[in-house]
This record gives sequence, C-alpha cells and structure tokens, in this order.
Amino acid sequence: MIILLIRDGLGNQMFQYAFARSLQIETEKRLYCSLQCFNGDDANRKYALDNFNISKMKILSERTDLLIKFFYKVFNKIRRLKAVEDTKVYLDRNIINAECSDIYGLVDYSSVKFGKVVFVHGYFQNHQHFFRYADTIHQELKVKTEPSVENQKMLENIEKNNSVCVVFVNSKRPNSCCAKESATVEISNVFGDVKVQERCTAGKST
Repeated sequence: MIILLIRDGLGNQMFQYAFARSLQIETEKRLYCSLQCFNGDDANRKYALDNFNISKMKILSERTDLLIKFFYKVFNKIRRLKAVEDTKVYLDRNIINAECSDIYGLVDYSSVKFGKVVFVHGYFQNHQHFFRYADTIHQELKVKTEPSVENQKMLENIEKNNSVCVVFVNSKRPNSCCAKESATVEISNVFGDVKVQERCTAGKST
C-alpha cells in the first residue's frame, strides 16, 4: 500500500495527491492518506481535499495513523542515516521523501522496486510526475460540493470582472522565491484552466 503523508495548504495537497495517485495507478497498490502532519508542524492547517471527487484514496483512522506515525519515524531515521545530503530526494523500496528538494524538481522513481508499504512525503510540483494520468486527475480534482452563498457571490463577482489572484509567500525555504516559469504551465495543464502570474521580490513570491 501507499501512504501519503499529506501536508500544507490546498495547492500543495493537490500536487501531493496527484503524485501519489499516479504512483498508485502505476503500482496498483491501495492508496491511503495520513493526516498526522496536521497534528504537528501544520497544526494551523487542515485537510482540504474532502470537497473533491476523490474516491481512490482512503483516510487512515486515528488509531491506525498513530501506528503509521511510529513506522514512518523508523523509516525516516534510516533515510537520514543513508542520505548523503539533506537536500537530496531520498528513494528506496519503502519511502519517497522529497521534503527538502527543489519543489519544482522531478522525482524519478522508475528504477525503484517498491516494497509492500511505500511512504510518500514532500513536494511534487512538476507536472511530469503525473501528466500521463492528467485526464483522470482532472476528474478527481473537480469540486463535488456546492459553494456556500458567500462563495457563490464571490464566484459570480470574479466571473464578471477581469480578476487576478495574488499569492504571498514568505518562507525560510531557500527556493521559495525562485518561482519558475514552468509553474504556470504545470498548474494550468494539470489542474485546469488556471491563470497564474508570479513575481519574485526580496524573498517573496507573488
């Protein structure tokens, strides 16, 4: 089985799901989602994919998640012992960890023979990870719930005007302000007709 340790906000969660779902299609393993990160460093965030048309990923129960947390810590300690540098993507038969890598980089796992349990953790913001399954992922990342009255009014206002979405990022990660031009293509190709404009200034990406 594949266990996705999902984290951060909605955008990262969508990329993480798309990566794990693609891996699930290729390996034909069952896909489960761990929410343990939201009880730790991401306590101010929450799982945000429950409004999407996702049926191939099951959320682990709290009891099972505690057990998974223990096993992941063991695998992660082994990873840290084996890894040459913390900034490298770590791959072996039980773990894909791209937490410290360039978030736009490509994680190549084609030569890895995975074990029965595979932990997936990190950032996977490169459309090449899942472009072969883009049609499937498009369908699964469609919102299934009706918008609230407030959100419906906002949506109508957006559609009536030439609207622009501005995202401010202030992070200690060294690559956080190094937005690549391909990010716009990746988001647009994989998640739908989304228009993105990015600008880097003084450690902030807008």
